[in-house]
Amino acid sequence: MIELDDRLQKVKRDKEARDQYMTLQNLIEEERDEARAEGHAAGAAKGYARNIAIIRKKFDKGDDAAMTADMLEQETLYIENIYKLFQNNPEYTDLEIAEIVLRSGDK
Repeated sequence: MIELDDRLQKVKRDKEARDQYMTLQNLIEEERDEARAEGHAAGAAKGYARNIAIIRKKFDKGDDAAMTADMLEQETLYIENIYKLFQNNPEYTDLEIAEIVLRSGDK
């Protein structure tokens, strides 16, 4: 325990060691913040994919965008844009469509 305390005191006095510690600490915090932001974005996309799934069901049934917009209390243009994504990218999952819509800011 005394050896650890001696090493800690030496590090406290050593400016270079303090600077390295602070740099490392900042890098760790930046990585944590990025991971947290990515986690929030992924969670938002997953939640939003549920809405996209509902819109896709309406699209698959042949409901027009205006009818779907009215039912969901959304702007018609918004639903039309999502319908276009379905038409142009039939292989995309609801999650992929949700990520595109969220990135575009058109939610």
